[in-house]
Amino acid sequence: MTSAERIAHARKAADELNAILLAEGRSNLLARPWQQAVRRLAHNLWVDASDDDILAVAREDAGSLCPPRDFFIYRDDPDARKALNEQLDALVNRLRSLIREG
Repeated sequence: MTSAERIAHARKAADELNAILLAEGRSNLLARPWQQAVRRLAHNLWVDASDDDILAVAREDAGSLCPPRDFFIYRDDPDARKALNEQLDALVNRLRSLIREG
């Protein structure tokens, strides 16, 4: 996969992750640092720079998304809660994979 393709996929993953976290709104105070980090990462994936520079900054930003998470997204339905938190983890892992070196 080329750097441009990795960036395009990373943008999509960051947007999906951002949507999940924004849906939590202010109700999940522990998610706020992650919300801010994801917004910064999503923004930096769109800057006008070389692909290498975009990926380098994204790798720095991804350091803010360090597992283990200290929050979970709560839903009344246990299956929905499990699925959403698994989706969150999968998106973070995909994003990290896309922006890692090489």
